[in-house]
Amino acid sequence: MKSMSKLRDDPARFVPKRVMMLSLLVTVILIIVSISMRWPLINMLSGFWVGVIVNLISFRLIVIDAHKLVNDQSQSTTGKQLLKNSGFTLRLGMYGISLFLVVQFAGIYGILAAAIGVSMVGFVLKLDAFLTVGRTKTTTKDSE
Repeated sequence: MKSMSKLRDDPARFVPKRVMMLSLLVTVILIIVSISMRWPLINMLSGFWVGVIVNLISFRLIVIDAHKLVNDQSQSTTGKQLLKNSGFTLRLGMYGISLFLVVQFAGIYGILAAAIGVSMVGFVLKLDAFLTVGRTKTTTKDSE
């Protein structure tokens, strides 16, 4: 049986596309909220997009690290643990530096929007799981 979601078949390819589509929708919502509440629009949008970009880069680094861990059989357990820990430290540092810069330049409104931005990949994965739960494409014996 094949899954209905393309995202489950090749997440490294489809997650960034869906994150960008959903981010454009969230951008429109942020513009409306910023204008109606008289919040600084540039700070909100810059914080949000910094969060989205950092989240997508982090997702890509996770995919690369997972590919290395699974496909490289020559490494010992200690080498794999070191690779996993160094990738985690790199991603954590990247989040920390980017959020610190958002706080410095965009203030509290920027950090609120950046918090939304850094959760976009997780939101897309959960949204896909929610929308496709229980849906599988059945194949017949003729098509196999």
